[in-house]
Amino acid sequence: MNEKLLEARSRILGEEHPDTLRTMGNLALSYSSLGKVKEAAEMDEKLLDARSRILGEEHPDTLWTMGNLALSYSSLGKVKEAAKMNEKLLEAMTRILGEGHPDTLLGE
Repeated sequence: MNEKLLEARSRILGEEHPDTLRTMGNLALSYSSLGKVKEAAEMDEKLLDARSRILGEEHPDTLWTMGNLALSYSSLGKVKEAAKMNEKLLEAMTRILGEGHPDTLLGE
């Protein structure tokens, strides 16, 4: 269903519309839940690129996507890439939210 919704939203709203991007993120989560980690990672890579350009690298949605992609990389055995992404994520969360913020502490 999410695949059909993404196709429709991309066609009607455009590939970089917030609703299209949200659907892309939902599809990536669905792929991950189904064990389709490679597909989830590919979707999150596209989503991270789009959100970084549109929202900025430190927007909460961009950071959320970065965390999801790091999880996918880890599941795929791409440990170095996952660690690098998690370090970047933790640094951004610490700078934006502070060391004691619950979301920052979850990333440690």
